[in-house]
Amino acid sequence: MLFALAMQPALEEIQTQLGSEAHVLAYLDDVFLLVPAPQAALSLRVAEEALRLRCGLTIKLSKCKTYDLAGARVRGPDFEKGVRFLEVPRSASGPLVGGPVGSPEHQAQTLRNEGLRNAKVLFETLPRLPTAQGGLVLLRSCGVPKFSYFLRVTPPRTGAAVASEFDQALA
Repeated sequence: MLFALAMQPALEEIQTQLGSEAHVLAYLDDVFLLVPAPQAALSLRVAEEALRLRCGLTIKLSKCKTYDLAGARVRGPDFEKGVRFLEVPRSASGPLVGGPVGSPEHQAQTLRNEGLRNAKVLFETLPRLPTAQGGLVLLRSCGVPKFSYFLRVTPPRTGAAVASEFDQALA
């Protein structure tokens, strides 16, 4: 929570500088810039500067990815070496801000494979911890919030069956 509060001024500055055509989103230390393809390089520089000046954070270009839902590549000398380009056709499925995007089948499969599977591993590990209190802290801090986030960013019809499986695994 404190990290999010510290980042808020930088995110607001980025949004102001990029204008209404851009959308600045953040989840923990991951920042997402949804901008028109021709503005991608400038947007990255704006974000890099604001995060450096306001928060002391440095963007690692080797971890940056550029998606273009139209399937085209963002090209040009403005991108420094290290930025990865990934073409994503409009009909493709994938993650966006940590949640599955695509067909209902893809969304449900992602919830099962990433959310539910990881939660089950945590649930199986909890009884082996030295204290019940430590297990409850992990459950409250990791297991339930991550899966709940998946459910919040997925349409209810898609997540209902997987949520039921999660409840059964937790019981």
